[in-house]
Order: sequence, then C-alpha cells, then structure tokens
Amino acid sequence: MLDNLSQEKIQSWVGTISIGRSAKSVKNAHGLLSSAISMFYPELTLHTQLPQKEKPNLYIPTDNDIKKLLDHVKGKELEIAIYLAAFGPMRRGEICALESTDIKDNIVTVNKSMVLTPENTWIVKQPKTYASYREIDYPDFVIARLKGISGRIVKCTPSQLTNRFRTAVEYTDIPFFRFHDLRHPYVKPTTKKFLSFFKFEMAISLRAFLCFALLLGIKEGPQLVPFIR
Repeated sequence: MLDNLSQEKIQSWVGTISIGRSAKSVKNAHGLLSSAISMFYPELTLHTQLPQKEKPNLYIPTDNDIKKLLDHVKGKELEIAIYLAAFGPMRRGEICALESTDIKDNIVTVNKSMVLTPENTWIVKQPKTYASYREIDYPDFVIARLKGISGRIVKCTPSQLTNRFRTAVEYTDIPFFRFHDLRHPYVKPTTKKFLSFFKFEMAISLRAFLCFALLLGIKEGPQLVPFIR
C-alpha cells in the first residue's frame, strides 16, 4: 500500500486540505504525515510545496480611537485593563492574574498568567519563560486608577476581557482592532496627563519607546509633534 504513495499524490492531498484551512493547520497535518512516512517508508523523500502563511491585515488604532474607547469605558473595569495593556504593556492573561499584592508604588510585578487548560478551565500559573517575569514602571495616573482594589485587579477571564473589549470597540464605532494591539508600540498616549516628552517616555515600556523612535524617520510612521507641544 505504501508503494502507491508518491510526491504527486501527497501534493494533491495538500491542495485538497488547504481549502478552508489555515496554512498552519495544513503544515501541522503534513508534518504528521511526513513523520510517519520517514519512519515506515523512508525511501520516499518529500519536497511538498505548502501554502504560505498570509500576512494579517491588522489595524493600528489612532490617538482618536484610543481616546474614544477610554471615554466610553471610563470608570469601568475594562478601563483598567486597557491602561495596563496600553501603557505597560501587559498581556491579557497577565492582566487577569494580576493582584494588588503585585503592586508596590508605581511598580507592577508580572509573575503569573491566567491560561486555559485542555479541560477548558481557566487557571493561574507561572509564566512559560523567564523573560515573562518582569517589573513594569507605570505612570501615576494608571497607579491611581488601581488604588483601593484588593485581590485581583481585573476580575474576569481573558476570554471575557476579549469579549468586553470587542463590544466596546463596536459601540464606539471605530475600526476593529484586537485587545492585543494595545501593546503595539505604535499606540500612543492620548490623555492630557502627558504634558511633556518625559512623561510620554515614562508611560510606555522602554522596548516600545525604542521601537517608536526607530520609526520616526518613516513618513508613514507616528509623529512626535502632538506630544511635545
């Protein structure tokens, strides 16, 4: 039976399963088949052309988008999550696992994350990598928003956070973007509390700021003018 296998047949099979499936799913399926063939039919060497991963068409929110969103969620728990993601930045799971004991002065210590188990249950566990452990220096206005909260800062799961964020974006009638995109270095502070370039620098992570600075020479990139007036 294995003698009937050929590169042509496998290439045709890849083309068939590619319909309606992502490039990653096709690659994973081909990988399983390739491993089995290398073990049981090593005479057949595969050189299959796999579908290329498509570049996602992501929208980067503008200053006005962020301002409209913050105005809409003002006073709500989602406002805190947006602050932590945009001015830190922190990931969804890290935000949902954050506790008041992780905050000292303006420093937020990231040492855990909320993740979904194979049993479809949300649990809090240590980060996957050492690099995920970090301390983030947040601006005063973010820390002030966290004052008085005991225990978990944001009391929802990452999926609930995503759903609430999507609803808020749809309500404000701005172009759709993901919660994760708040961490993008292109996202710039919009509140009046940023009255100087120094405050702007302190409001985002050093990594994000350096990426931002490298793009200043690109015409399509962000401009510093609005923040240094």
